[in-house]
Amino acid sequence: EADKMTALLRCIVAALLAPSSQTRRSTVALVRRWGSTLGGAGLLASLLKEMGVVLCSDRQLTLDTPARGDVGAGGDLGASGETPAAWVVSSLTGLLPLPGISLEEDKESLALAASLPAHQPMVVNK
Repeated sequence: EADKMTALLRCIVAALLAPSSQTRRSTVALVRRWGSTLGGAGLLASLLKEMGVVLCSDRQLTLDTPARGDVGAGGDLGASGETPAAWVVSSLTGLLPLPGISLEEDKESLALAASLPAHQPMVVNK
């Protein structure tokens, strides 16, 4: 069961870091709705932790953002392993702060979970 959840979270992270800005925006909107449901803060915290793991192990960040013409319609750029830091910043600023989170415990959990993806050296430089 945990493997299925990890696989789902990795798919969502891949969509949040996709070359298509429309895909990233749609995923952010979907995750924000998902996060505002009962137990959503915990799910969003798990997603942010998984994003941190992906950025530390699977993806190499770059400060360069490719021109629109350089990003193929099939998303070839996303498979190459290099992800512009601006895409990470865009996803994080779209997801946080999450409206409707009132419990301090949930806020703290989200802040701690966001610390790993938000403090990547390339993201901080952006």
